[in-house]
Amino acid sequence: MVAHGWMKDLFNYDSPKLIRFPSVGCVCVKWFIYGVIAVYICYTLIVHKRYQEKEELTSSVRINLKGVAHADRIWDAAEYTIPTQTRDSFFVMTNVIRTENQIQQTCPEYPIAKAICSSDKSCEKGIVNVHSNGIQTGRCVRYNATYKTCEIKAWCPVQMEESPPMPAVLRSSEDFTVLIKNNIHFPTFNYTVQNISPKLNTSCKFNKVTDPLCPIFRLGDILQEAKENFSEVAVKGGIIAIEIKWDCDLDRWSYYCSPEYSFRRLDDKTRTQYPGFSFRFARHYKLPDGTEQRTLFKAYGIRFDVLVFGMGGQFKLIELFTFIGSTIAYFGLAVTAIEMCFQFYNCSSCCKIPFCENVIRKKYETVLMPEQVMFVSYVDKPHITLIKMPLETSLQNAEGSSFENHPVKFYDPRTCCTHENENHSTAQSELRLLTQSISSAHCPEWCCCGQCQVTQKYHEQLCCRKKGGQCITTTYWFTQLVLSRDTLNKALLYEDPFLDLTGHRSNSQLRRIAYKQFIHWRFGSFELEDRAIIPSCCRRLIRNTYPKANGNYTGFNLECCPAAPAGQRAAPGRALSRAAPERSATSSGAAERGWGIPALPLPCLSVCLSGRRSVLLLRCPPSPVAAMAACCGAVRGFLFEYDTPRIVLIRSRKVGLINRAVQLAILAYVIGWVFLWEKGYQETDSVVSSVTTKVKGVTMTNTSTLGTRIWDVADYVIPPQEKNAVFIMTNVIFTLNQSQGHCPELPDDNTECNNNSSCVPGYVSTHSNGIQTGACIPYNSSIKTCEVFAWCPVEDDYHIPKPAFLQGAENFTILVKNNIWYPKFNFSKRNILPTFSSTYLKNCIYDAQTDPFCPIFRLGKIVEAAGQNFQEMAVEGGVMGLQINWNCNLDRAASHCVPKYSFRRLDNKDSANTVSPGYNFRFAKYYKDSSGIETRTLIKAYGIRLDIIVFGKAGKFDVIPTMINIGSGLALFGVATVLCDIVVLYCMKKRYYYREKKYKYVEDYELQGTSETYGTDS
Repeated sequence: MVAHGWMKDLFNYDSPKLIRFPSVGCVCVKWFIYGVIAVYICYTLIVHKRYQEKEELTSSVRINLKGVAHADRIWDAAEYTIPTQTRDSFFVMTNVIRTENQIQQTCPEYPIAKAICSSDKSCEKGIVNVHSNGIQTGRCVRYNATYKTCEIKAWCPVQMEESPPMPAVLRSSEDFTVLIKNNIHFPTFNYTVQNISPKLNTSCKFNKVTDPLCPIFRLGDILQEAKENFSEVAVKGGIIAIEIKWDCDLDRWSYYCSPEYSFRRLDDKTRTQYPGFSFRFARHYKLPDGTEQRTLFKAYGIRFDVLVFGMGGQFKLIELFTFIGSTIAYFGLAVTAIEMCFQFYNCSSCCKIPFCENVIRKKYETVLMPEQVMFVSYVDKPHITLIKMPLETSLQNAEGSSFENHPVKFYDPRTCCTHENENHSTAQSELRLLTQSISSAHCPEWCCCGQCQVTQKYHEQLCCRKKGGQCITTTYWFTQLVLSRDTLNKALLYEDPFLDLTGHRSNSQLRRIAYKQFIHWRFGSFELEDRAIIPSCCRRLIRNTYPKANGNYTGFNLECCPAAPAGQRAAPGRALSRAAPERSATSSGAAERGWGIPALPLPCLSVCLSGRRSVLLLRCPPSPVAAMAACCGAVRGFLFEYDTPRIVLIRSRKVGLINRAVQLAILAYVIGWVFLWEKGYQETDSVVSSVTTKVKGVTMTNTSTLGTRIWDVADYVIPPQEKNAVFIMTNVIFTLNQSQGHCPELPDDNTECNNNSSCVPGYVSTHSNGIQTGACIPYNSSIKTCEVFAWCPVEDDYHIPKPAFLQGAENFTILVKNNIWYPKFNFSKRNILPTFSSTYLKNCIYDAQTDPFCPIFRLGKIVEAAGQNFQEMAVEGGVMGLQINWNCNLDRAASHCVPKYSFRRLDNKDSANTVSPGYNFRFAKYYKDSSGIETRTLIKAYGIRLDIIVFGKAGKFDVIPTMINIGSGLALFGVATVLCDIVVLYCMKKRYYYREKKYKYVEDYELQGTSETYGTDS
């Protein structure tokens, strides 16, 4: 049965009931808020193009650098661009310190504090620190006429730690030009475009005013646009961002997609700790006797990072509907603001305003649990009184509250009187006498009219008056409306035209209809009849007039429950059929006489009877003037009257607790999660970052192939500089003295042979070291392999050195310089915090507990912090991630915006996955011997690549996201109403009672077969 009721509800429409009242203040507030919201919506829709689907671009950048400089020699792009190509950036060397003719031998250390000595006792053999150029031998030797320093095994002579030359060696690089080719793609829209126009003039140079789309830039102009002096920056170097912003409107009617270039300096030039940008690299040679020699370069220069970002947008109907739908809720803010004013007024104890009191009384309809309340109507009080149970004293003396205005007396066919033409002045005079005070000594103490009878039950101890005065039973209208047999008979026949009024049950029928007549008269309708209490004096007179044969009366049953039985629906239209027309449908004159239907012409009145239900309908012939007046009235009401929904206030602890619990949960979510945790009141921006690294450390190896050898930064950091990454070699396989020639291939299933027929001339596979010549020659005394033309001898990498070749790399240190910028807020910061001193930076090493902000990291600790073993990882290499998280709340001081470091291994360390484990690559050092033959040393380098991953968001208060989240939060409060409606209307025992109170049913009479004229013309 319940399921059947739910199915019937599928075909019903629920519409909120509104109360409309004229109020200039409320209407002005409403339209002001509506106007502000409309302006905001239009601005956001048009300016921010919220009707478009947005997508971030994907980008590729290629760079061509041109220019030649003369500084004691010629420098071209192959020499000053190091490395020759990188992703989305390029480096131009502008200054240099050269240390020539370095060879591996012993020499005095550069006189730093820890290297200065007075005797051999000051120098400990084998000691090395991060600032050393080599490993101490234990001897103290003279550096110059002033200092003695510890002797070291290193590349000698060691580099002089002098300041970079001023002016810069390659200061003329200011005139170098760079062509930036940028292709962008929007995958969703399948749209690709580049920054180079097909009609590009190759002689152009970028100028923000005269040629803002030219992709060819002069380096000096770039620094000028970044508000920097090229000659100053060229001395110690720096990092400059070339920003390419693409904001593309891909709609055909408003197409625009062109790059916007801007420039800024990314590193912090105001800091004295580790200023500028520099690194070391070396060029190696071989002397005639085979000794290896090198020239060490300390290169200063400018790294240009090309930052490409932007969005593309294209019209999409769903986005438009989504935006409109999300902003419609904002219009509820007007109603919410006005309703909050009424709520504050209702909760306050200040002076009472009649207008506000009337609005609040009309707005809220209280619905209590029916078995918990009783309703009382005193003849000398203007309100129906609500009294809660249980009673602890007589009902007359119980404290109650005003429930609603006293209803207007009304007329219906059941109260029809035959004396319609009588003069009612006498009756009206008697009604006015009800307020006059009289007293009687022969009545219970709780009686005020002198007509009540003694009773022991508290709920029957009720008088018709609250204060002393004449009893209502002595009036003319009580006799005519409640006691008149003629009136009561008509009321009974109105309900059932075939009722037998002559039987033995006639007194019982008349007595019950008399009770209903009194309730209908004094309480306004039968909606309160189940808990309405009839005064003792009235009940006594009704029982005396229409007595019961045995004299035993049941009385009012406190335990009765008026709700409909399970599965039975409350009759739609009950209030319309049994109650009188509402007060708004009556005229003041009719109300004073007790008539509910104003005088109307006969053609305008019709009555539709259907079984025991009757519907009173008013229909007047339409006219053009009336239609125009109705239209003007509708416009006037829309513009100058305020509508507020009428609320059914259910006094139920269970439902109230559910409602408040859901509201509190939503409020906790909105305030706690959205606003406090997620900071939904802030506008956010993603970080733009630049990273440079500087590695320090020296280690020594001693092998039969290479002998004793010192390894410094120029040897194990390959390439010398990368963007957001650094590679440190930890293991190596050397193949010495390779030259182009013929030699046997490495033996495997495809290269082993018995004769020449097994070898195919010209054959090469992906694993070959060269091209087969077709000959089968001995590889060693037991194996023959195909001969190849290759760099010979070929590399043998089957056996990786264990332990790792550069075990000492565990103690190398890495300085990470990270500059961040939030473009939307124009906020920048550096991970070398302003509170750091030079002394602190020279001695600190990152530790999560003691030094969480130190930017210098020990390589072994990085691997350990990621849960790995350094010595194991060093054998085959791997990829580590150094993550720098910048989550900044810019509503607070800038000093609270600090980096948070974390570490993890990025490559897959899986014992089951043996295909190409770790991280390695090959490179070569090239030489020419005395006979002019080119030779090389092939190096297969294993090592740890450290990727510096910078991410984070900054937030700052902004009114737009605040309004969006407030609107979303207000919309979520509707969940509480929906949930409570489900509980009240479908789950509670009194669900039919509450459904009757909540809904006002309006039947579709056309579907029920009633004619359009409703019987007036039939």
